[in-house]
Amino acid sequence: MTPTTPPYPRRDPVVTEDRTMSRPYQGWFDEALIPRLNRMPTVAGWKHDTNGVAGYGATPIEGYAFFGGVYRVSFALRVVQAATTSSSVMVTIAWTEGGVARSFSSPALAANTTAQYSALSVIVSADPSTPITVAVSYASVGGTPMRYALDVYAERMPQ
Repeated sequence: MTPTTPPYPRRDPVVTEDRTMSRPYQGWFDEALIPRLNRMPTVAGWKHDTNGVAGYGATPIEGYAFFGGVYRVSFALRVVQAATTSSSVMVTIAWTEGGVARSFSSPALAANTTAQYSALSVIVSADPSTPITVAVSYASVGGTPMRYALDVYAERMPQ
């Protein structure tokens, strides 16, 4: 059964004479607004690389506070400049769950065109005090290197 939201108290004053929040508004905040906000995912970390020309090893997602729990890690990877001859780039997300190292790797973007794009979301259950990391595998052949753009977000899911 879906919980009902109390109506917004639009006809009541927001503040009382002693400059505190009125009871109708306090009730609306407590019963409607705060529970709704607590059910929403919150961004816990991010990584932006808008001009990538090299790969890198496992790097913790910036801003992620190592709290453990369920996270949705989403990323968008795109080729912004094709290499002269050939290229390949892929993303690996890694985390620790129940003491076991886990990872997910995206399909490689290897057609060497700027039309290539990959966007995925992965649900991870991370242990406390362990990082969620991102790594990029990169290869480029020719005088002009392939360039990529990558955006990664980690959102803590409501419990």
